[in-house]
Amino acid sequence: MLTLAWATVDPASVEITNSLEGSETINVHCKSKDDDLGLHVLSIGQSYKFSFGTNFLQNTLFFCSVQWGNGPLLYFDAYKQSRDNKICTDCHWYIHKDGPCRLRVSPDGNGKVKIKISKKELAKLFEKQHQRAFAEQVLLRFLRQVD
Repeated sequence: MLTLAWATVDPASVEITNSLEGSETINVHCKSKDDDLGLHVLSIGQSYKFSFGTNFLQNTLFFCSVQWGNGPLLYFDAYKQSRDNKICTDCHWYIHKDGPCRLRVSPDGNGKVKIKISKKELAKLFEKQHQRAFAEQVLLRFLRQVD
């Protein structure tokens, strides 16, 4: 008799932060094929974090929906092992009015903009042409907001 055991390979986590402007709360609902993590309501600046083990088949997937106000549900893959396992083990998503983003932009005390993104994530963003264009649009949009 052949028995297969699903062994976890590495621990990972996802953190989602409400980075909307104003005072809107967001509804966040994350799931995997096997686990429904339930609905979480986040106020401005508030975060929700969950941890899990990845598997040796490289197919761990957690997907989330976010919604605020009367807007539509926005869906995104919060953790996709084949994409993220070499980029982040602690993946942090920021929810902006344009949707979820792993890029964090914040002004410092001197009025300068600080952009926080790992070298691995930046390299991955610029790997493909359509991702490069998206990354450039996101950076320009944030820089315009700060000016």
